[in-house]
Amino acid sequence: MNRCPNTVFNVLVIVFWNLFEIWCLRFGILLSYIDDLQFD
Repeated sequence: MNRCPNTVFNVLVIVFWNLFEIWCLRFGILLSYIDDLQFD
């Protein structure tokens, strides 16, 4: 009984961390793109 919520929690953490990394990557690309526009 205790193991099931643990597994679900671990999966949720992994999923949210992956989403967080993807959004950070996109945000970094967006910022660098804006910087390029400003330098033009």
